[in-house]
Amino acid sequence: MENRNNSLYLILAAIFPISGFIYASLNPKICSYKTLLILFFTFVGLAFLFTTGSDVSRYVEVFQTITKERISLTDYYNSRPSAQQIDYYTIFMTWFLSRLTSNPHVYLGILAFVPTVFLAQNVLYISGKCSDSSRFRFLLLILVLTPNVLFLTHRWWTALQIFLFGMLPYVLDGKMKRLWICLLAVVVHFSFLFPSILLLLYVFLPKKIVLPYLVVFIVTYFVSTLNFDFVSNIINQLLPTNYADRSVMYLSNDGDIAEEWASNILFSLHNFLNLIFTIFVFLRLKIEMKSNDFLRHLLIISLIMASFAQLANITDWGWRYFDLSNFLFMSFFVIIAANQQFYKKLKILYRLSYLFFCFFLVVFVHHLFAVISPTNLFVGNYFTVWLIDEEVSVLEYIKTIL
Repeated sequence: MENRNNSLYLILAAIFPISGFIYASLNPKICSYKTLLILFFTFVGLAFLFTTGSDVSRYVEVFQTITKERISLTDYYNSRPSAQQIDYYTIFMTWFLSRLTSNPHVYLGILAFVPTVFLAQNVLYISGKCSDSSRFRFLLLILVLTPNVLFLTHRWWTALQIFLFGMLPYVLDGKMKRLWICLLAVVVHFSFLFPSILLLLYVFLPKKIVLPYLVVFIVTYFVSTLNFDFVSNIINQLLPTNYADRSVMYLSNDGDIAEEWASNILFSLHNFLNLIFTIFVFLRLKIEMKSNDFLRHLLIISLIMASFAQLANITDWGWRYFDLSNFLFMSFFVIIAANQQFYKKLKILYRLSYLFFCFFLVVFVHHLFAVISPTNLFVGNYFTVWLIDEEVSVLEYIKTIL
């Protein structure tokens, strides 16, 4: 009976992807949960409006150009500007998919599918550490939506989820064999060289006491907030010039979604929430953290990655490393909330934070409305997306009405 129900859910999700995602969010313990997530985010990739002048439109333009050419992978790689030849993943995927199809929706759908497979697996891994409850389901939804839907097809998100896919099993369960997968993230996006180095250091660092990592995190938080110029100069001097220039091109927030006021507020609040939660966890759950190895290890790696993100944020190129630390912190919050004993000691803090999480959902909906058309939002699915030819997003449509 359960297999029959799962098949029914999958069929309905193919017809109503958004409804399937909502159902999965309300029932994260069902067997088809991972597949429902993949179906939803892949559909968003298929329906993604690539005429908005964003990076996605540039990807599609290059893709459409190469589909008209008979060119080998080596020739295509050599034809790219030298500064872009480090983007192995994008070059390979663009060339490979251009040999199979000329449809830009298929191209974006597959680009969205790849990171979503790893995202669903990572979320499922965290979910496996939790017992079911309403607060667990709500916070797990926030974790699922942490990757910005505007950048769903970007290789940064792919590299992030691959990195987490290799790192989480090691941090939580000591599975050393999965660590090599983290190196694939560097191939997908070169900027994951730094997190990989930090993860290597983590392997050898002591993990019995949280306090030293917490102190470093607090110090870097205020250094980042106060934005000391001399620290920024030191960090930039430590980087190879070509690396820094390339990082600025890809990780700078100039003209990016981070310039929007709502995203700026969300960004600041998320950092502040991480700080407050961590301090309260240290003060209120000190005994529990000593006896719970996997939870303590998750907190330590979160503090390490967040401390680096705080310092990198001082430069022009490092703000996006918060995507990694925020995902780790959110995973930690989900596991804490799912444990009744832990949750009782932080109940007030969690209740106060729900306003932030609701604001987070509003921003996600805003981003979703910016990349999907009204028709695809309400009646779009895997069968009709090929027939819908709209260039106006839900957000633009609302603006015209107002």
